[in-house]
Amino acid sequence: MGALLVLGVGCLVSAWLLRGSAAYALLDEGPIELGNLKSAHLSAPGARGAWVRGSGELEAQAVSFERRGENGSFVLGRLAERKDLWVLLAVPARTPEYVPPRVLEGRLLSRSALGLRLRPVLRLMEARGAGATDHLLLVGSRPAAGQTDLVLWLLLTTLGLLASVRFTVLLLPARALARK
Repeated sequence: MGALLVLGVGCLVSAWLLRGSAAYALLDEGPIELGNLKSAHLSAPGARGAWVRGSGELEAQAVSFERRGENGSFVLGRLAERKDLWVLLAVPARTPEYVPPRVLEGRLLSRSALGLRLRPVLRLMEARGAGATDHLLLVGSRPAAGQTDLVLWLLLTTLGLLASVRFTVLLLPARALARK
């Protein structure tokens, strides 16, 4: 019976952690235009966690790294002339000399909203001097790409609720027997 409770709570906690990605997958409008990212208000209503587009360049000190299981590599760097905006770009495999785009489009996340999947990126940002109010722009992250997170959120929520209800149903007769 305890396993049902652990399963239910674990699934519901996991679903809670995926709620932002699942909500992002439901966006059906185009990106919010931020203009020049050097002067854009990142904490403007609707900007955080949203699909955004703006123009800007990366600093020359950007870091390139690879992740296990991913095809290609990634580039992480700050936006030039702005210390509180980091940009994460996916670099296609077998690209001899990568030139980052000047128009950056993707999901804008506050540092506090970075989930478990982006924890290694957050550690890299911290090692390079990220502040508490910094943001990360995941270039190339479109809402349609988050459909897997939405399905996973639905499955975890359903399983968590079913396990919790089943635990409660099994617990009630056990309590009645214990009183006798």
